[in-house]
Amino acid sequence: MCLQRKKFLTAAKEKAVAMVYKQVILVRMDLKLQKGKLGAQCAHASVEAVLKSPRGFVDAWRGEGGKKVVLKVEGLEELRRYKAAADKEKIVTALI
Repeated sequence: MCLQRKKFLTAAKEKAVAMVYKQVILVRMDLKLQKGKLGAQCAHASVEAVLKSPRGFVDAWRGEGGKKVVLKVEGLEELRRYKAAADKEKIVTALI
């Protein structure tokens, strides 16, 4: 799970960059959690990531509607690969 930042060039101004924030929550499918437990774990990860994030990022993310996306991963190995990639890019993560 992480707050992901993407840069998009606006059509009107070639060099103007707008930040778009989205929280990405990765769910391990091998755990076969019931829907309620899965939702609770996603909520824990979301809150933990927000608490660990810089205030400015959180304010910007919330100002854009606090967008979230939940994606499936097959297991722990795949989750660790994504976490390592996020850490390399200095994106805040929370592993629950």
